[in-house]
Amino acid sequence: ICDNNQLTSLDISDHVYDSVVVTGNQLSCIKVHKGQLFVDKWAPGLWLTADEGVSYSVDCSITEEDLTYVPDNGLEQALIDLNLDDVLDDYVRTIDIVNRTALDLSGKNISDITGMEDFQGLWFIDLSNNNLSTFDMTILWPFFDLDLRNNPLQCIQVNEFWLQTGGGGLYFMWADEGVQYSLDCGY
Repeated sequence: ICDNNQLTSLDISDHVYDSVVVTGNQLSCIKVHKGQLFVDKWAPGLWLTADEGVSYSVDCSITEEDLTYVPDNGLEQALIDLNLDDVLDDYVRTIDIVNRTALDLSGKNISDITGMEDFQGLWFIDLSNNNLSTFDMTILWPFFDLDLRNNPLQCIQVNEFWLQTGGGGLYFMWADEGVQYSLDCGY
């Protein structure tokens, strides 16, 4: 118990505790072991009580500004499978994805691409055979090859440049027949 102290950092990654209470401190992050994030018995909140806003991480030197929010578990698991992430926690280190040039995410049960806007080096993306019902191409611009086949898409949101140039630099784009392209798909 480390209640009401002046703690500014705490590393409990090398110990096993039944219960830890660290409220009333100036902590922003508590360093835990990777295994403590996966096992329900060790899930923060069940055995660890801290002030609201305190995060738990295997690396507390990483700030929120260093992370990309990826709320879709299918997308994040695909990134883990590609060794671009290591923990299914809705975040990936931006430095690990920013310069990635190609992604094959086909058949990964992805329904939300939030976070992909930080993949600034992408030129090839295969998102076929997923569950994408919306796709805002403007957040992933520019790229050269895009595969969106076999998704329940009805509309792909594009920008004015894309409409004026008939594809705006895309060499190949695959989508199912009947998918509309619009400046405003309503999402």
